Amino acid sequence: MTGLNKPISGLWGKNNLEIYFETEELDKQFKKLKDEKIDFVHSIIEQPWGQRCFRVYDPDQHIVEFGEPMHIVVLRYHENGMDVKEINKKTLMPINIINKIIGI
Repeated sequence: MTGLNKPISGLWGKNNLEIYFETEELDKQFKKLKDEKIDFVHSIIEQPWGQRCFRVYDPDQHIVEFGEPMHIVVLRYHENGMDVKEINKKTLMPINIINKIIGI
């Protein structure tokens, strides 16, 4: 069957849905889930725009992603010596937002 209200065989079910959460304590959340022996899709990775995240499977084998908020990324880059223009180029965040985050 096909159509908006009719599932295509194999389309619905396990491993075809992802939910996303943000946490300012990504490493702590990762360790907690690792200690609980949760089934991981992958460990912490850094996306091309600088955001760190990891993914796990829920009991129904759907993907749950945990990522750090972008203001944490901006602060990390700033603390590591990147200037506003470099942060803008890497994250594609507007300069006025970056300035607000770093307190300029």
